Amino acid sequence: MKRLLLIFTFALMIGTGVCYSQIPRLFTSDKLSSNLITCICQDKAGYLWIGTEYGLNKFDGYRFTTYLHDDADTTTVNDNSITSLFVDRNGNLIVGSSQGASVYDYDNNCFHVLRNRYNPKPHFSHFLQFTDGKILACTAGFGLFTVNIETMTLIPFGKFVPNNTENFFNSIYLDRNCDLWKIGNESFVSRYKKCQVKPGLAQNYISEVGIPQEFITTADGTIIVICQHGLMRYDERSDKMVVMNINYGPIDINALMMDCGIISRHGDIYIGTQGNGVFCIRKGTNTLTTVGNDIKGFDLTSTSIRALCVDREHNLWVGCNKKGLLFMPSRKAKFTTWNF
Repeated sequence: MKRLLLIFTFALMIGTGVCYSQIPRLFTSDKLSSNLITCICQDKAGYLWIGTEYGLNKFDGYRFTTYLHDDADTTTVNDNSITSLFVDRNGNLIVGSSQGASVYDYDNNCFHVLRNRYNPKPHFSHFLQFTDGKILACTAGFGLFTVNIETMTLIPFGKFVPNNTENFFNSIYLDRNCDLWKIGNESFVSRYKKCQVKPGLAQNYISEVGIPQEFITTADGTIIVICQHGLMRYDERSDKMVVMNINYGPIDINALMMDCGIISRHGDIYIGTQGNGVFCIRKGTNTLTTVGNDIKGFDLTSTSIRALCVDREHNLWVGCNKKGLLFMPSRKAKFTTWNF
């Protein structure tokens, strides 16, 4: 009888785990260090990392671990305001903050600060790795830096001129011609031929659909720019940024404020907005559709989204501003009694 009971209990646990992985779930500040989520990424070990305005969090599939800055401990994350996360091809996790950057030490469960003798604590907004392994870091007002993991140092990249608007780099992308594309705080996208980053050398492409927010690229290398009120695509033949023909249906695109985006391995484009939740353009279509409008007990459609991540199982993780971290499975459960 005891053996049968153990078998039944084990089967129930397995069944519960399967159902749990197939239903949406919201993780709030009782699990996270803060509900003000700024960035999300998954590392090579499978851990999900969540940056917030107050601390860094790691999710191993069962529990959350919080990492906070401690002035008395140099091996803690160098600031609590986490602004960007990046995993390089060697599996190194780089953590950008409003007061510098650091690298996570998996063996010792601590952090090592990336030293910078030129500007000790810049605000880091984005990281990008080139095909040759070089890693560039974007800053707000201090240009670009090369990240050297071996020496744990930051070295200026390109020419930096103080108090110049060209020093603001929010996002970058390297195309197949080795040209570096940049999104700053202006209403245009810039391109530096052959990575010659110097003031006055950029070629600018004006946006007709609001301030550019983020680069995404398709499998064939097409550059797409998510802007506040629409999407642009770079047309290499005409050397122009072209507004993409999107079917918005009943959605008022002028009232929609796009803030972030990501493209899945399947080619689906997910877009986070300010106050209107998440939208998706499925691969092979041009129609913008609402995501998560059928989640029971949670109104995603009125939520501001600051971060998106598609994990290796194709599940969508959504950073819901002031509400928490939303898990949206790629497969729906056949039955569930979940309520928020």
